[in-house]
Amino acid sequence: MKRLLAFFAVGALLVPSLSFASTCVERNEACSLGELMDISAKAQTLGVSQQEHIAILLEIITNLRRIITNFKASSQVSDCVDLAHDLRPGTSDAKTDGEVSELQYFLTRERVYSDLITGFYGPQTARAVYEWQKEQAIPDVSETTGVGKITRQKIRHTTCASLDA
Repeated sequence: MKRLLAFFAVGALLVPSLSFASTCVERNEACSLGELMDISAKAQTLGVSQQEHIAILLEIITNLRRIITNFKASSQVSDCVDLAHDLRPGTSDAKTDGEVSELQYFLTRERVYSDLITGFYGPQTARAVYEWQKEQAIPDVSETTGVGKITRQKIRHTTCASLDA
């Protein structure tokens, strides 16, 4: 990575059009999506190794996932969340018809979940579910109880109330 930073710093001195080098790289800050796209597009021309290019592309993917998560979370559309499956730590979208991702989107909108939408009910999802359950005063819950009938009903009531009226 140091070689990559040095390469871009030298490139910025030699080629003025490489403005990304004088911003994110020289300041040792995270690059914006646009800067990463610029670096990726110029990678072959600049002689960046395949491994370094892959690292850049992975960073782009991470940024895109964050953008998608934030976009879905800030959506003005109020989606009705009507979960049919009990969800527990270790379950995934494959076994729940996509309901783990739906739960993660809901928790993001509720501002108790800020991780990536992965479709896997892992520790971060469990903590977020537990926090939401506590906020809603749902009794007898812990990080391992998951989303059962009472929590599913509360989520439905919270998100679908205007449709039920």
